[in-house]
Amino acid sequence: MANEPLKPTYCLKLSNGASNHYLDLLIEEEIKNEGRKKNKCEEMKKEHKISQQKIENLKKLTKVSLLQLAACNHYVLDENVRDLVYERNAAQEAAQMAVRQQRKALEDKAASS
Repeated sequence: MANEPLKPTYCLKLSNGASNHYLDLLIEEEIKNEGRKKNKCEEMKKEHKISQQKIENLKKLTKVSLLQLAACNHYVLDENVRDLVYERNAAQEAAQMAVRQQRKALEDKAASS
């Protein structure tokens, strides 16, 4: 009697065999796993909700008006100015690439001579 395994709290009680006892243990473990999954989902939802609240608070804190930007010498660029900046940067990169190619050609010519 002292060596008998403990009976689970939830059991089928179909018969007193050892197989039924282990089946009951499996069922009880699955019930526990379902509870764990539910708790995990609830925790994930809470974490998501907290992160959303943090994002909303940061949005409220970081709202800056155009006047505040202008006071700090930060101005908003319109699309035309942005396109001009992109074109200038592309031209500078093309010029740097041409210089690199010329240097490489000169180095190859010097190495072959």
